[in-house]
Amino acid sequence: MRHDAIVIGSDEDGIAAALTAASAGLDVLLVDLLEARGGRPVMPGSELSSLLHKTVLEIHAAHRVLGRETTGPKLRALFGRIFARRRDEAVRFHFASLRERLAAAGVRMATGRPRFVSPTEVEVAPGDVRQAAIIIVAVGCRPRRPRRLLLDDRIVCDPDSILAGSSVPRSLVVIGADIVGCEFSCIFAALGSQVTLVERRRRLLRFVDPELREVLHERMQRMGVTVVLEESVEDLRRVGAGADAHALVTLGSGRTEVCDRVLIAAGGVPNTRSLGLDLAGVASDARGFVVVDDHHRTSQAGVYATGRVVDALAPSGALGHQGRMAVLDAIGADIDASGEIPLVILTVPEIATVGLTQEACEHLGVGAFSASAPLGRVLRARIRGEDDGLLKLVVASETLKVLGVHVVGISASEIVNLGAALLRRGCSLADFANTTFSAGSLCGAYRSAAVEALGRRIATRAPALPSPDGDAGRW
Repeated sequence: MRHDAIVIGSDEDGIAAALTAASAGLDVLLVDLLEARGGRPVMPGSELSSLLHKTVLEIHAAHRVLGRETTGPKLRALFGRIFARRRDEAVRFHFASLRERLAAAGVRMATGRPRFVSPTEVEVAPGDVRQAAIIIVAVGCRPRRPRRLLLDDRIVCDPDSILAGSSVPRSLVVIGADIVGCEFSCIFAALGSQVTLVERRRRLLRFVDPELREVLHERMQRMGVTVVLEESVEDLRRVGAGADAHALVTLGSGRTEVCDRVLIAAGGVPNTRSLGLDLAGVASDARGFVVVDDHHRTSQAGVYATGRVVDALAPSGALGHQGRMAVLDAIGADIDASGEIPLVILTVPEIATVGLTQEACEHLGVGAFSASAPLGRVLRARIRGEDDGLLKLVVASETLKVLGVHVVGISASEIVNLGAALLRRGCSLADFANTTFSAGSLCGAYRSAAVEALGRRIATRAPALPSPDGDAGRW
């Protein structure tokens, strides 16, 4: 059977690609993947972790309003019940709404374990071969599972399997302080778990602005997270059985950690093993991630790849956007793919960043200074019980063009979107200062930071005022 376009994978990029192609009048087939075990459709793990983060924040907001204790056994039990229910509801809603949206757009759907037969043919199920001139691979990635750490998905878990249960561990060791490791460390600490975060590098989230890292690190310490840097894991053992089972983690320094559960945050592996990319002439790197150009084209004409099958650390803001861009390129539409995409880290508090940091400016030899505003001064943040947080603008010294926006604190993932839009337009510090916001809005921090920075600049560059006695600068 022939189609105009085949989309393999129903993550955010796959859905966006299918809907974009259908809106352009193409006959589109979307192939929804099945899990290797159980034969169930796959819900992207990033969506479940977002649900987890949102649930934690809502529980804490309710507890602050009620003036109740926000940690301990009662909170862990409460969260377990609420999250399990919301997780199951979310999965049902995800697949029901997905099928409804795609059906309304005229997208055909199939479920299976697809593989390429040729550059233009995909076998959806045994004997069911479909053909298309445009094929988009959006199968995402799954957590990497190092063999030597013997994951059993009960005591030693990866980021997917730790979400499958409904209980919150009393103690948790997180191995790996990348984005996922930091996110889960914060979330479980906020729920009352005693968390130890182990990282072999010298610092956390090294690509994030240092001031934002400092705010996050202070909050993590207040929540009771023990951060162990420049340490390796020498041994990991499961001890005991049944309800008494736990883990014993031995670090390179000889330090040992006894915990209820271990989370391995070791990055991602693309879901490409069974796709038959070689039969399609699609090149991948040594780790299996598909190699693409700036337009998401693979090495084979007509075949595109988007999202976390290309980069396990692709910003969540890029998901969906990339699928749309791939389709528009495939049909020859005139597109503008320029502009920075925000990186969002769902820690507690959230971190969101777009554009250059001051460190990056120094490395590039670009003169820049920063303008900051504490989010804790904003009325809406105080009402919600948040007393920390920071919005930081990185500004070119000569032109006053804003080069980067970095936010840590309440609703950072929402606040950064305005900054990304203004960056795309090439706005200056004055543009930020002249933008008005509703009273008490968190986005008002943009104006506060810009006005204060402009005031400092004017004060340092203004000529001295004459005094009544004619002596300049003396009053």
